[in-house]
Amino acid sequence: MGSAQFPPEHKFYHDSGKQRVISVTGRCNLNCRFCPEPADRSEGGSSTLPGAEPSLREIIDAACCSSPGYEIRFSGPGEQTYRLYDILRAGRFLRGKGVRVVLNTNGLANRIHNRPVAPDLEDNVDCVNVNLSAANAREYERICRPGFSNAFESVIEFIKSARDYVPELNLSVPVGQPEVDIVAMQKLAKDLEVGIHLRKNASLC
Repeated sequence: MGSAQFPPEHKFYHDSGKQRVISVTGRCNLNCRFCPEPADRSEGGSSTLPGAEPSLREIIDAACCSSPGYEIRFSGPGEQTYRLYDILRAGRFLRGKGVRVVLNTNGLANRIHNRPVAPDLEDNVDCVNVNLSAANAREYERICRPGFSNAFESVIEFIKSARDYVPELNLSVPVGQPEVDIVAMQKLAKDLEVGIHLRKNASLC
């Protein structure tokens, strides 16, 4: 098992435009072909950075010290919903102060927590971007290499459920990767009745 690794000087947050991007974990349960940090990952996930994950207090402090009007985005490397409960607590607090909260996820939180988690997102996040690189199970298995069965189906189930609980839901699709069929992804987003966001950085979750 493994995870995306941060360099020693890495802060768990950085600013990008009008966003403060906060990475609360490096754990992941996928091993995508274009990830720059190859790892033998499994459904359980693991971290090579024991003790490095920020506390809830540190997460909130990092968000609150951002510039006025900044959006707070929970995003990788790593699958952020391993820290789902801390994200929900931070999100509720921040939204209460008028801050827009975005969660980037691979859509496999149900598999991590062994239950449907979409209802928990209500009133805690404004937008969920589900990072997806394939429009069918066969291609998903080839590109994302989950190492456990029915992963693609789990992502689609999560998306269909999350539509009822978050104001904005998008497929987040990497561009510039020859393995990714953008046209097929656009059709999938339309079929699922969600938005689509084309991102340049394929390695960030």
